[in-house]
Amino acid sequence: MKLSIIIPAYNAVNYLRRCVESLSNQDLPFNCYEAIVINDGSTDNSIEILDLLCSKYSFLRYVTTENCGLSLARNRGVLEASGEYLLFLDSDDSICPNVLGSIYREMASNQLDMMLMNYLFLSTDDASLDIPFKMDANSRMVVGGKDFLMSDHYPPMVWIYAYKRSFLIDNKLEMIPIWHEDEEFTPRAICLADRIKYYPLLFYRYYQNEGSYMMHYQESNVLYLIAAMSSLAVFRRSYSFDYELNRYFDDHIATTLMQLFKNSIKRGYRNQKEIILKMKEANLLPLHPRKPHFYFCLFNFSPFLFEIYYRVIKRKFRKNNF
Repeated sequence: MKLSIIIPAYNAVNYLRRCVESLSNQDLPFNCYEAIVINDGSTDNSIEILDLLCSKYSFLRYVTTENCGLSLARNRGVLEASGEYLLFLDSDDSICPNVLGSIYREMASNQLDMMLMNYLFLSTDDASLDIPFKMDANSRMVVGGKDFLMSDHYPPMVWIYAYKRSFLIDNKLEMIPIWHEDEEFTPRAICLADRIKYYPLLFYRYYQNEGSYMMHYQESNVLYLIAAMSSLAVFRRSYSFDYELNRYFDDHIATTLMQLFKNSIKRGYRNQKEIILKMKEANLLPLHPRKPHFYFCLFNFSPFLFEIYYRVIKRKFRKNNF
């Protein structure tokens, strides 16, 4: 088995057919790859759709579990898989035609642990939207994970990478059961990779669906990002001997948390006190950016004063632009 495609699905009856059928139009024989749907306790008629699709496509099978969330469903998929290499595919997205063969050959010929690729960002009516990442800034040469990580141009989404299954298993790389699991998992995985590269293959079709997590982002969700950074901080301590990695993770965590705090104000949330409390409980304060900046200095001196200052700045900006 060359490739395993892991598809977590929860009440995805409106998208499953499009998702699975995109895997049938590929440049590998059906017996060379498998698609494993982890039916995460769906309460709609997903199983009926899956039974029909399984009878049609020999590469497809599914496993039904209790509802445990996206991260644990993906972890279960890794254990179920038998392919040499893995892809993660969300049930409301799809794969471009005739790309699996290219992915396998590139991974195998370069003996890669991970490979970053490219994607289309689409609206529900298939209109192309702007991608918020500078993908071409990543190295197309095979490099070590440290060098790839510190170039700091990688996107966090787990579905935009191919993985060697044994690399994930040997390094016990699992996703923790939170939202923003990508933000925690991807830097860890890249850091541990011995061989990684960017392959500019347009392979994934990501849809901005109305029912997606990011379309229903809630005030409480920002706290999951703090949990993600807390886990990364624990991981970073295992590299305390490596000054460059140490500084990278300090800066990455500081920048992420600063952006989180500013976004909470921009979105009109009122949970800034809770955010600060959670940061303190996780021992994430003070923030340690690579380059000192007034924002960080003020925030470390007093998050309360920073909040007042930033609210005034945003108010002036809005006033000057209307």
